[in-house]
Amino acid sequence: MSTDLLRAMRGYGAVTMSLDGGWRTFHSLQVAFNRRFANGLSFGLNDTIVLSDKQSTAQRLQHNAD
Repeated sequence: MSTDLLRAMRGYGAVTMSLDGGWRTFHSLQVAFNRRFANGLSFGLNDTIVLSDKQSTAQRLQHNAD
């Protein structure tokens, strides 16, 4: 009997879990403008403006898909 049949996700080998120890601080400003005209016509604009985005992450290990 193959041990692959007993795995939670068939077809995968040993699935490991890793936790990221980095941090991220993100400050933004969300704005919305709405304008209603006569005869039921309206116009709206929503946007998010990034004020500050700082992060500390570890290096990523990448490999070729082949």
